[in-house]
Amino acid sequence: MPRILVIEDNTDVRENLCEILELSGYDVISTFNGKKGVEMAISESPDLIICDVMMPELDGFGVLKILSQHKSAFRVPFIFLTAKTEKRDIRRGMGLGASDFITKPFDDIELLEAVETRLQLSERSQSGFTGDYEFQIQKSLANINSLFETGEIRTFSSGQALFEQGRNPHFVYLVRGGMIKLQSTNHLGKTIIISVVGPGEIIGFENAWIRGPYTFESVAMKRTEVSQLSKDRLLDAVRENTIHYDFFLRQLIKKKQDHESRLNELAFGSLREKIAGALLRFGDKVHDNLKSGDAIQISREDLANMAGSAVESTIRTLSDFKSDNIIVVEKDEIRILDVVKLREIAASNF
Repeated sequence: MPRILVIEDNTDVRENLCEILELSGYDVISTFNGKKGVEMAISESPDLIICDVMMPELDGFGVLKILSQHKSAFRVPFIFLTAKTEKRDIRRGMGLGASDFITKPFDDIELLEAVETRLQLSERSQSGFTGDYEFQIQKSLANINSLFETGEIRTFSSGQALFEQGRNPHFVYLVRGGMIKLQSTNHLGKTIIISVVGPGEIIGFENAWIRGPYTFESVAMKRTEVSQLSKDRLLDAVRENTIHYDFFLRQLIKKKQDHESRLNELAFGSLREKIAGALLRFGDKVHDNLKSGDAIQISREDLANMAGSAVESTIRTLSDFKSDNIIVVEKDEIRILDVVKLREIAASNF
């Protein structure tokens, strides 16, 4: 049976958790201390960890950060148990590798469904585990994120540019919160949005890598916070570590593949396919995995620039989607009514 480690300093909550899990057939071990929890996670090899966020000595974030550096524990699903629901805390936990958050007070069904889901996902991912090298890649990402933590924190308001097209790069950026569009404008003033990036993503590294000018500009789509790091510091870290090099090489290859897919869509896709693809790309970025009922906020101009179409054509296509009951326009939002149909429209090019 799956073994679950519970780390919770509140005795009543800990005992209640253990009782629920044991009655559901799980092998449960527990501790009230974060430091002891780290030791048990390494020595007892649990299949899943449930950990309180706020604890004395070593809090939940500290527990997860330490375990992320251990080969024997970094892939174990980690669920935070918290009375706090601030986005900053959730973003911080997810950035460290948390699988889920459960907010106190919780009910039995919510807890058991979260546990079952994470165990199932873990089992599937383990079947594709490629060993020590993938562990090193994940550790490399954690080290790179730690490097960015030493950089300058900057905040940009909506419409403000981080950097301009054609300028030589001096910095690379890790997005901490918000949303940024990367766009290119030709000599006729025609603009196309190449991609949209969100929290946890690094921008500007490809230009720093090739030591060439920015081929696009970076503009905040809403209030955005980034960590700004000197490109020389990043390049020095890459030169000194072959795993860092492989990590960024993977990122460059993925960007190339994404750009090739976009070129195919722009060259051969119909207007409906382009608009559907743009809605999905932006929606998946905002909601991680866009679902029917989700709403997105994007201007008609930005949507047109993502699709590579005229604003007027974009508005007409949105009206068609509305008539087909695929979307509904609510003030400044576009709500997706039928994401399956939207994906079908975009399928040939998305």
